[in-house]
Amino acid sequence: MALRTVARFGDHAEHREAVVRHGPACAARIRLRGIFNGVPFMSENRFPSRRFFVFGLLLESGMGLVALFLGLLLGLPMREWLQPDGMSVVIGLYATLPIILGYLALDSSRWKPLAGIRKIVRFFSTELLGDYSPGTLAILCVAAGMGEELLFRGLILGGILTCDGLTGSATLWTALLLSATCFALAHAITKTYVVLTFVIGMYFGLLFLWTDSLWPVMIAHALYDFFVFWFVRKAESVQ
Repeated sequence: MALRTVARFGDHAEHREAVVRHGPACAARIRLRGIFNGVPFMSENRFPSRRFFVFGLLLESGMGLVALFLGLLLGLPMREWLQPDGMSVVIGLYATLPIILGYLALDSSRWKPLAGIRKIVRFFSTELLGDYSPGTLAILCVAAGMGEELLFRGLILGGILTCDGLTGSATLWTALLLSATCFALAHAITKTYVVLTFVIGMYFGLLFLWTDSLWPVMIAHALYDFFVFWFVRKAESVQ
């Protein structure tokens, strides 16, 4: 498949010229175009932007809807966890600060394994999502925050903890570790990124258990994603 993709897009003079002129980022752009060519929402003749938004929105929101449906089917208290209240919103806003500060600290770090992550985040922020308006980017981040938290914290973490006969601190930590591991593996881009997303998954899991609500983790997740993409895009535009 990779060879067919290279042959298909490498034969176009405009793409070869773009790679020579703009470097590896453009090469990755062409590879992504080849990957997404097999997806019904993607276009073969242009790098996906609006269509990728539709694809991402359907993927993330579909994930959340499936998790919500399965949770209700299994008798989980999804309605209670999704009951909105002002305090949950406030906690979600404050809970965003530690992970944003953590990101800023890691972004300024010279630790070598983080260099690869910075390149990936920069590519997604500038190449893949670079032409998105703040509103469009916010919609995608909200869909990701809600969809992933309904799955990993609601269905998986909440599902394990509400199973009959499972009690005690050992079960709690097992559920936390399992849900965070699933969350990390779903973001398995690099080994370092898996470790970082595992830590964030543990943080979100503890936040969910402390508040007994999905709203704080959904808000913190969405705001964190939006901040990272927007921050990197603005930083790149200044340079």
